[in-house]
Amino acid sequence: MQRHRAVTISDNVFPAMTLSIHTGVLRCRDILDIDLPSGKSTEALVDRFDVTGLYLIMNGKRLVCRPWRGGDGPVTRLPGTSSNWTVDRVDAHEPEVA
Repeated sequence: MQRHRAVTISDNVFPAMTLSIHTGVLRCRDILDIDLPSGKSTEALVDRFDVTGLYLIMNGKRLVCRPWRGGDGPVTRLPGTSSNWTVDRVDAHEPEVA
């Protein structure tokens, strides 16, 4: 598990929200420390990352993300190696029962 810095364009989670992650490599169970425009921060857990997209758990919700592309909303780009994402869907997250 590694921690990565990230930034987003909104304090609220919604479809079409963009996210920039300061890394070239993500793995399941990595943690994103996300800087919000309000100056606050939050965390997101990488639940899954594969050819179907990036799946995050954030604030009790599951975010289904796809790579950012031209025509999507603005994205705050981080210096160096980063990857940029757009939230396609926000679902309720049901924690796994141990």
